[in-house]
Amino acid sequence: MLAEASAKSAAAYVTDDTHNAYLTAADASKPKGHLVNQFMRTRVASVAFDELSPGGDLVRLYEQQALAEVVRRITEQDRVFHSADPLGRCSINVFRSGWNHAWHFDES
Repeated sequence: MLAEASAKSAAAYVTDDTHNAYLTAADASKPKGHLVNQFMRTRVASVAFDELSPGGDLVRLYEQQALAEVVRRITEQDRVFHSADPLGRCSINVFRSGWNHAWHFDES
């Protein structure tokens, strides 16, 4: 997995943006210091699923039903599903020196 991530990282898609923890617009009805009005920088690169090697270790691990079963048990859910997202279902985040992904409530 490390070899594939290293090989693909140079061509990863880069995003450099600001957002609040809710990934929404600011709210003028709230105080300036309210979390919805606090914007943080995220700078990260991503290798999307369609760029990963189809038979590579990361894709094979992601597709293992045993891994889904571990997640199901940990989260105490009746069922869990693999993502249908053709790009984001399994991806690699690439961070270079000084980059970060500001905290946020995930959209998934």
